[in-house]
Amino acid sequence: MENLRIENTVSEVEHGDLEKRMKDSEQAYYQTCIPIEIHFDNENGGMIAEYFPDCRVERVTEKESRIFLEVPAKERLWKALLLSFGDQVKVTGPEEYKQELIKTAKKFLSNYDI
Repeated sequence: MENLRIENTVSEVEHGDLEKRMKDSEQAYYQTCIPIEIHFDNENGGMIAEYFPDCRVERVTEKESRIFLEVPAKERLWKALLLSFGDQVKVTGPEEYKQELIKTAKKFLSNYDI
């Protein structure tokens, strides 16, 4: 670090068509998404509408509704969001995704003497 020198130069690396690269990246992201089904009590409809304003709510029974989301299968942020709802929502499918949530919740609880 003794021979450090600051020069007034600009890097001119060509990255190609950035707009196309961004669109390609977005498409790759959406290709990892899977549809999940979430059930919730109608009492919590306001909360669901707040978090998922673009999702259509379907009434299942007089007391229960559901929505369908497309989420990246392996992204932990979505799993954390869904788990943060606690018992206010229930992911009913697909089974593999539901089991991953259960496994994550059990691991979390194993940190405590429950």
